[in-house]
Amino acid sequence: MGWGAWQLRRSLLPVWSGPAARLAEVVIALAALIGLAQLLGTFGAFTRGPMLIAYVGAGLAMGLVGKRVARSRDIEHAEAQTRATSDGRRQRASSHGIEVVAAILAGGLVAAQWATHVGVAYGKGMTQPDTLWYHATFAARFLQSGRLTGLHDTGLSDLATPLHTFLPLNGSLVQAIVMLPFGDDFLSPLVNIAWAGLALLAAWCLGRRYGVTALMLLATILLLGLPTLAGTQPGQAANDVGSMALFLAAVALLFEAELAPVPTTLAGVAAGLALGIKLTVLAPLVILTMGLVVVAIRARRVRAALLWSAAVVLFGGYWLVRNWVIFGNPVPWTEVHLGPITLSAQLPTRPPLADVLGTWSTWDAYILPGFSKSLGRGWPVILALVLVGAVVAIVRGRDLLERFAGAAVIVGIVAVAYIQYGSDFGGAAFVFMVRYLAPSLVLGFALMTIAAGRCPTLVRRLALAVLVGIVVLDATAPHIEAIPSWPPGQRLTAVLVGLGVVAVAGAIAAGPRIALGTSSIAIGATLLVILVIGGGWLLQRTYFDNRYVDAGLPHDRLNSMFRDVHNKKIALFGTEHFYPFFGVDLSNRVSREQGPSRGSPVERCRGWRRLIDTGGYDYVVVAHDLFALAPDDEWIAADPAATEVLHSGDATVYRVHGSFDPGTCT
Repeated sequence: MGWGAWQLRRSLLPVWSGPAARLAEVVIALAALIGLAQLLGTFGAFTRGPMLIAYVGAGLAMGLVGKRVARSRDIEHAEAQTRATSDGRRQRASSHGIEVVAAILAGGLVAAQWATHVGVAYGKGMTQPDTLWYHATFAARFLQSGRLTGLHDTGLSDLATPLHTFLPLNGSLVQAIVMLPFGDDFLSPLVNIAWAGLALLAAWCLGRRYGVTALMLLATILLLGLPTLAGTQPGQAANDVGSMALFLAAVALLFEAELAPVPTTLAGVAAGLALGIKLTVLAPLVILTMGLVVVAIRARRVRAALLWSAAVVLFGGYWLVRNWVIFGNPVPWTEVHLGPITLSAQLPTRPPLADVLGTWSTWDAYILPGFSKSLGRGWPVILALVLVGAVVAIVRGRDLLERFAGAAVIVGIVAVAYIQYGSDFGGAAFVFMVRYLAPSLVLGFALMTIAAGRCPTLVRRLALAVLVGIVVLDATAPHIEAIPSWPPGQRLTAVLVGLGVVAVAGAIAAGPRIALGTSSIAIGATLLVILVIGGGWLLQRTYFDNRYVDAGLPHDRLNSMFRDVHNKKIALFGTEHFYPFFGVDLSNRVSREQGPSRGSPVERCRGWRRLIDTGGYDYVVVAHDLFALAPDDEWIAADPAATEVLHSGDATVYRVHGSFDPGTCT
């Protein structure tokens, strides 16, 4: 697939080189990976054999088509011209030496912190609440069923709330793709590391265009080190960094394209893939699209806007079309008015955060502390820099698209206040929503660095000092999730990864000053492959020996028991931490159906027993976590079909060996 993407990019964009070319190739490969999974998964063919054939076939097809087009266009001549002018382009894209050093050291620091979180995940399993609740469970269900959706239901309604099951799920789909080769989640903790790498590549591409490469890399590194991202993304299946990375990639490609048809289309592909991961990119994406349409019309290049829009719809619309087929509304949690047509809301909703922002007590108790916990001690400076970047772009942007990008930042920030469920507990849930600002923050910081690059050296140095200071402050800030900011027992991992990143980044920055022969490169590549294979083999043994054993979760004893249970149907009630029940090989079919919550005790007992009996389960797990609905233990234990096999705290595991009898409820 990588070879095919390279050949296809080489034929379509022969004069592109460096980070922009690599970014285009990554987007092409991701579009094929995700698009083919969606296509085959729609028909129940998301399984190892068909997907392998599809991926190999797609890679070969892209490569062969690319080579044929390259021959017809005399690509070698175009690439020679590109190399002849590359020195001048590098000069334009150069960064100040102190900025390069600062970006390298900051990258080493944040990489070291992310590595400790990945190390924790490989030491005991992924433990972030949303990962355990629906991100990883959805991926496991895709893996088990080979199907992404049905015609009347998503196939996920027994795992999470209706709202979650009808959101875009490219994030969980990517997790399922990396689960597919081995049939387990060994590679899952590394997915967000790859997304972070894509974000840095996009920052490099965009920064090079404006001569602020190192400064923009530093700003993106700062965002990756924010407590709200560093505490939820590395080593977990959360999807915020993925949507942020693809959104920044879309912006970088769009600015680099200058309305040329092919790169503008690729930018739209990246934007669509970002939308397919998380709807938090929707508001800024709409403003960017409006800006592109206006710019294209004024430049009489409407084709570029049409290609962008078509790519966004094609690569971002899969999950919305699924909703439309099932409900007749692509966003079934919202009433939609399209002229005379009204699409009614089909799912239960809750008020947004905007409904509780009118009182100072909400700001004092939840909003301001939420910013502090999620963005760190320097949160006022962070928001100020983002807003300054947006306002400067709107007022003094060099072109109209840049001005619309500034507007997209502000609209994206405001839109978070209108996300449903934001007013839960009077606004107390806001601390967990700050990461929804990631796409707007990354674009705002990009615009800020572009503005700083156009200012006198003193202003640029001041921006550098502020960014470095925030990185250092946030490196020691406490995280909002269960993992400490620097987990104990991971010191060696932090040192090795931090020094390794600094060394590699320093070598890349040195660039042409380091001359390596073909033999040296071959030896280095061979040693790297041996290290990855050998280290991976040792790591997977440790991982599967310790996965969800004494992980510090509420039901560790239950999780440990189900490590040795395979290919069973499990009914789970009363907890949202249920991904470990899928087992080490992800073969257990776990369901969390909703039983009756109203009626007399006898009526509810009969309802729960009918529910369990209909499911044909092998095990029933009853817990009593906060806010989770569960039956009374007596309703299960009193039936002869259930035998208690494990009790731990407020949770019990029952083995089912017959049919439940609702008639014996008293």
